[in-house]
Amino acid sequence: RMSAVAVLLLLFVQSSYTLVDFSHSTLYDAYDFVGKDEVLIAKCNFGCRIYVSTAGTYGPSDDGFDPFNKNLLIVDNVAQKNYSIAEVAPVKNTQTKQKVPLEFKNPSSISVVNMNGKDDKPNNIVVYVVDLATASGIKDYEIYDVNDVMYPRGVIITTNSIVVTVMGTEPFSIVAQPDVQPNSATTRMVGFDNVLDTNPDGCMYNYQTPASTTFPGFNVFFPGPIGSVAFAKKGQVKLTIDWAIDGAPDLKSSGCVASAGYSACIRPGIGPLQTFIMPQNDVPNFFVLLSNTDNYAVSMEVLPNLADGHKITIDALNPSKTYFVKSTTPQNFYFPSTNNIYIDSTRGLSGTEGYLVRYTTTLIPKPATTTMTAIEASTTMESSTTQRVTAPTTSDVSGVMEWISWTSAYILVLFPLLNPIIFFICTKEYRNWILNYIFHNSRVSAVAKIEFSIGPSRSK
Repeated sequence: RMSAVAVLLLLFVQSSYTLVDFSHSTLYDAYDFVGKDEVLIAKCNFGCRIYVSTAGTYGPSDDGFDPFNKNLLIVDNVAQKNYSIAEVAPVKNTQTKQKVPLEFKNPSSISVVNMNGKDDKPNNIVVYVVDLATASGIKDYEIYDVNDVMYPRGVIITTNSIVVTVMGTEPFSIVAQPDVQPNSATTRMVGFDNVLDTNPDGCMYNYQTPASTTFPGFNVFFPGPIGSVAFAKKGQVKLTIDWAIDGAPDLKSSGCVASAGYSACIRPGIGPLQTFIMPQNDVPNFFVLLSNTDNYAVSMEVLPNLADGHKITIDALNPSKTYFVKSTTPQNFYFPSTNNIYIDSTRGLSGTEGYLVRYTTTLIPKPATTTMTAIEASTTMESSTTQRVTAPTTSDVSGVMEWISWTSAYILVLFPLLNPIIFFICTKEYRNWILNYIFHNSRVSAVAKIEFSIGPSRSK
């Protein structure tokens, strides 16, 4: 029988984990291994598939592997074999680019052994473990790593599967091209085991395509580390996946935004699931939905899971209107005509906290304008006996200042942005500075200022 001290110690160790534990899968992040000698992978007790994503090639290392990841070993305690996380992560089918998992078919005792020192610092790691019975039962799915299908940019995935999953250590977007063939899609911020409407963990969708006689396509942002698409039927759908630091989505498209690492899952009988944590996270701290040219009618649904004292701020311009969302109660808002909506939340969300915002936009037609013919304009000018010199309006000055601002931004950052090789070898701080500089103008001029988080954006 365990002593009271031993029980308390076990509870402390378990509570210090930040893993996201679903019914049939588990997501592990770097903090699940830091400071621990060994972590048992429970979902592998009766066989499993393990997918790993890291930050990709590690420049300072001769072999391209992050030393911290090389010292994280997936150990088969029965067969006495081990596999480095750094070496498992990049394994893929060279033709389809689909990830190839590390699979254990028999009842097993699998653990991750940490050979790193206590002061060794990790980079982002995602370990997605699915029990074998569930993974084998879902016959029609594909899974990709952002690092494998994002570089070079423009890689097109032509999928004929019902389910497509993408995982990665950075936020990303999945873009589906429209098609004349009828189809529809639903996306969720989870793996393939929870993407269907009947998922066991109460995971809410973050986007659904609107009803249509054809496939309308979509562009959906995922705050990391994983996201999935479920199509209504099989068909040739063209997808692109892109690294995304976009805190200013265009109102011309309906979509969604969410806080970093949030899955939007409320497991029956248990409650909201832990939010995924990354040592480095590029998800913007706030979002601005905007349009520089048109006004839109916007229907918005805010789905919060916040602790006492925390809130989400919804602030619309033209006309000005501010709302606050707290606690866990969903709220709906309607903005009949706007071109700028600001979404922010309390900093330092922790544990299971997070939020999902879904929005649908409809273009507001511009009023018809009356134009003069050349003869009418000439007659009007000739009949005028007095000419007045008018001062430039606030709009004129704003336009000139915006032009100067954008011109200076292009001069400073155009070259590295047009040269992906230079851009992506820059430090994270410099890349974020470039993008933050472009969006430095005020919200009144409809240019969003975006904050970027260099360190952990959430508490452990």
